[in-house]
Amino acid sequence: MTRQGRRSASGEAPATTTGPPGGHRPVPGVWELDTERCRAEATIRHALLTRVRGTFAVAGGTIVVAPELGDCSVEATITTASVDTGDARRDEHLRSQNFLDVERFPLFLFHSTEVHALGEDRFVTSGDLTIRGQTRPAVLVVSSSDVPQGADGRPRVQFRGHTEIERENFGLTWNQMAETGGMLLGRTVNVSLTLEAVLRVEQRP
Repeated sequence: MTRQGRRSASGEAPATTTGPPGGHRPVPGVWELDTERCRAEATIRHALLTRVRGTFAVAGGTIVVAPELGDCSVEATITTASVDTGDARRDEHLRSQNFLDVERFPLFLFHSTEVHALGEDRFVTSGDLTIRGQTRPAVLVVSSSDVPQGADGRPRVQFRGHTEIERENFGLTWNQMAETGGMLLGRTVNVSLTLEAVLRVEQRP
């Protein structure tokens, strides 16, 4: 197990992120992701001066909150073909073998290995991130906050996370020269997650 100082897949220490006001550690239990209220977002430098932002759909996952942090865990999957940058031609290129190769690798996977507290509602989550079939260590800085209950009356919580990855570590090596000079795409991708989860109700026998 790695300690709190574990670095992200970019090789840099994890950036901090501040959650919405009024946050606190969620009650223990299994929190299931409500995929319709989840979003993953990736941002990369483009043509030296601008940034391109794309969103992805979250396919599923669970967050286990336990009394002891060592027993907490996070699992999440993201659908690669759902990438949306607002430009259909660019999105098709991203889905191709040059980038995400979505036919061979339909999902991004994250599985936590360790959780550390940064405060009452902020955590460092170390884990394994798999992109294009290559698994590398990654570190998410995560915050949590309550959100209104749904119609079923079950508790809900929102988790927000941030990390940076070095895309070439995952085989995302495509690039070309920009018209203004230099490489068209940056090497570092900023990733942010907004995950809304609902507390699982255990069925009594």
